[in-house]
Amino acid sequence: MIEFVDYYYLLLLLLIVPLVLVFRKSGASLSRPRLYVSLASRILLVIATVMALADARIKTDSTTLSTVFLLDRSKSATLDEKKWAECLSFVNQALKQKPAGDLSTVAVFGKDTAVELPMSAQVPRLSEIRSTVNSNYTSIADALRTVSGLFPEYGIHRIVLISDGNETSGDALREAKLLASSGIEIDAAPIALEVPGEVMVDYVNAPVKVSRLQPFDLKIGISSLRKSAAKVFVYRDNELVLNDAVELNGGENIVRFRDRLSTGGIHEYKVVIEPEYDTLYSNNAAYAFCKVKTEPRVLLCEGDGDRQPYIVEALQKAGINIDVVSKTGFPFNPNEIIKYDAVILSDVNSSCIDMTQNKFINSYVKDMGGGFIMIGGMDSFGGGGYINTPVDEMLPVGCEVKKKHTLAEIALVIVLDQSGSMCMTVEGGQTKMELANQAAAAVVEVLSDRDSVGVLAVDTAPKWVAELQNLTNRDEMREQILANRPGGGGIYVFTGLTAAGEALKKSKASIKHILLFADGSDSEQKEGSKELVEELLAKHKITTTAVSIGIGYDSPWLKKLAEAGKGRFYATEDANELPRIFLWETFISSKSAFVEKKFVPQIEYIPEMLKGIDWARVAPLYGYNVTTPKDTAEVIMEALESDPLLARWQFGLGRSLAFTSDAKPRWAKDWMDWDGSSAFWPQAVRWVMRNMNDEGLQTAISFKDNTGRITAELKDAENRPENFARLNAVVSSPDAGTFNVELRQTGIGVYEGGFEPEGYGNYYVTICRDDKSVLGTYAKSISYPVEFKKIDTNEELLKKISQTGGGIYDIKPEQVFKHTKAGRPQYKRLWQILLAAALFFLLLDVAARRMIYPQALMGKIASKIRRVVPEKEKHEEGLGEKETLPENRELQDGASTGMDTVQNEAGAGKDKPVVSAKPAEEIGKKSGRQDLPESTGTMKRLLEIKGKLKKRR
Repeated sequence: MIEFVDYYYLLLLLLIVPLVLVFRKSGASLSRPRLYVSLASRILLVIATVMALADARIKTDSTTLSTVFLLDRSKSATLDEKKWAECLSFVNQALKQKPAGDLSTVAVFGKDTAVELPMSAQVPRLSEIRSTVNSNYTSIADALRTVSGLFPEYGIHRIVLISDGNETSGDALREAKLLASSGIEIDAAPIALEVPGEVMVDYVNAPVKVSRLQPFDLKIGISSLRKSAAKVFVYRDNELVLNDAVELNGGENIVRFRDRLSTGGIHEYKVVIEPEYDTLYSNNAAYAFCKVKTEPRVLLCEGDGDRQPYIVEALQKAGINIDVVSKTGFPFNPNEIIKYDAVILSDVNSSCIDMTQNKFINSYVKDMGGGFIMIGGMDSFGGGGYINTPVDEMLPVGCEVKKKHTLAEIALVIVLDQSGSMCMTVEGGQTKMELANQAAAAVVEVLSDRDSVGVLAVDTAPKWVAELQNLTNRDEMREQILANRPGGGGIYVFTGLTAAGEALKKSKASIKHILLFADGSDSEQKEGSKELVEELLAKHKITTTAVSIGIGYDSPWLKKLAEAGKGRFYATEDANELPRIFLWETFISSKSAFVEKKFVPQIEYIPEMLKGIDWARVAPLYGYNVTTPKDTAEVIMEALESDPLLARWQFGLGRSLAFTSDAKPRWAKDWMDWDGSSAFWPQAVRWVMRNMNDEGLQTAISFKDNTGRITAELKDAENRPENFARLNAVVSSPDAGTFNVELRQTGIGVYEGGFEPEGYGNYYVTICRDDKSVLGTYAKSISYPVEFKKIDTNEELLKKISQTGGGIYDIKPEQVFKHTKAGRPQYKRLWQILLAAALFFLLLDVAARRMIYPQALMGKIASKIRRVVPEKEKHEEGLGEKETLPENRELQDGASTGMDTVQNEAGAGKDKPVVSAKPAEEIGKKSGRQDLPESTGTMKRLLEIKGKLKKRR
């Protein structure tokens, strides 16, 4: 049965009528066979084209069953490894009984959905699931919606849902109704979780904000499936403040703990339970936070731990509260950072601030309105390894030096480990070799054209990836370096150092340096390496630095090797750190990160922040870190060659300031004794400090059903509700991601907004106005995945889903591929065939009208036509003077016979046409006939010639 999708195109078939009428005139000069073939071809051409436009399809009944096995991969469903193995076994048993023509596929879901295998008639046995999803949530609705697009247009569609039914987001019943209306059947195979006893900390509630020494209650909700005993431990800022035994009843239990806080900032409470009976331990701890208003305070992290920086005295004299920590004492707990209104790093190496702390400092300034100052020194900015870090991003100056100073030339050879272990993939999807190549390529970009760089790859033998050369053709060098691939075996250190040393001996650069990158657990050929490095240093002034990938048993030896070469030693477990380490080492070894010359700061202008200081008598400085000002930064002071000395900018909700000289006797020995210095630092710190005022703000943050809700009650200075304010909340998630939430007014002085959490952990919420003035920052925790709040099977929901979807609850493997209903019909589209046919008829029409065919073939066609219309042939023999055959018209043209004309002369009788022609001999020659009987009459001869011509056509 043929059906048409765009049936209105069939109206175009009416074009056949004018086509026939026009063709009667335009095709009158054709012979009768050609006429019929051409007309039929054109009619069929129109029919085929119109049917293609109308999207003609052949409809056939289809009984193909397409099945999607939808497996719950959330944490609650996969707690029991035995149960998960049973799920895979269910799928494999069902696939064994799948008929040959049916299709199937497998998909897994948590918060999101991933398709494990394509829809196919051949599905292999499942031994494991390779696809990964966010298992902290269960979104059955999203999974059903996603896999519904996997089915073909025809046949029977079936989803087999294998789940515990503990939905944490979405509306699975609503989605099941939508799929059922489109003919998709949903069966359910429940994962029967066995939970003999379970106790969990359901919630811990504390007031978001309290006054200092104000008593308040910590409310702890504990759920238990049965009556049991438990111990409750409460920690405040990691200090145990409660250890109590409690008796738990079945259901919800409430435990209260009364407390008061004497110090300001955000305080963390952690509640841990040890129940008598339990199944899952991941939900036995929960967190809460309480904020106490404090006086403005600044945190200073000082790189030189043996000396109290002079700016501390200046800040304290100005009434600014300041806490000082060493470079190894920077807080790891974000709550410790949040309580400060500004953070200062003074000559602190980036190795003392790990990447997690880097990210949080960035978020602290950008999303929470904090202030940040970086002060220079030998371990600061680019020389401190901050290039391409989150701290670098928030500074008003870039740590990467883009302006090349006239410094000593450097010749650098990078010796890269090319052993087989370098093909291992690390976090982020790249191999160690790829990251090492990128690090080496980055070095090529930061040095000047006068400098020289070579890259030597070594496993059991050295191979020059890029020979030691001036950096005049950076693009070609980058391509060569990035194309480097791993080899095999370990790295032969002595062989690599020997080849690098031989190349550097020939260089005339004033600084010669080897950067050795080696495996901390697979560095071979140690013998003689230390002596070689010492010889290169003593005779040729070639220094050596070692970078250990992985901290293994060879790492201590690599460190001693670097010390012997008067270089530096770096060890990292994270290959993603290699580009930063290579750049850091390049800046230090090339001395391009610093300028150590005496200069007097040049003041561009005096902003409000610097007023009241006698800048005419400013003291000189003796060095600074070389940086590059960012486009929107405000450079207030400059050093040599217009390099920034003091720069500032607004970064998100907070402010950031960079002072590229130091606060120590090395570069600031005269500056420290200058009278203006004691006023400069307090004024600079006050400019960056966060100025929060949350006296009139009461905030509540809650999480329920995978939704976060923020409620803010705002009052003005006279304690009256403030209406029509424009408030926003910036939410920092546990993975350091941020998003904005608009708070809309829902009541008198009340503003609310919601958001979807991205995981479990601590969320920091900063309330601010549209003008970026910060009102307050608060914290709330999702203590563990929502999955762990329900760990028994939700049979009721699964039954409703299967009923709504017209399927079977608790389906068995042998029932999965049973055909229980008629399927959707299958349609085969014909447009390709029809267009091919239309093209054929077009060519046939052209051939019928234009091509010359063999005489024998045309004679056969003509004879068949005569048999079909014999009466017409008889009539043609008796044509009068007013009737002329088509064949005679062709004779009149003279193109094929050589005759001039055949026509009736004026005055001739009706039965005696007068013919004007060339001699018969000539006609016979051109027609292929050599002679004609002399007794034959004129009409007979003409008829014979006509018959001959018809045969030739």
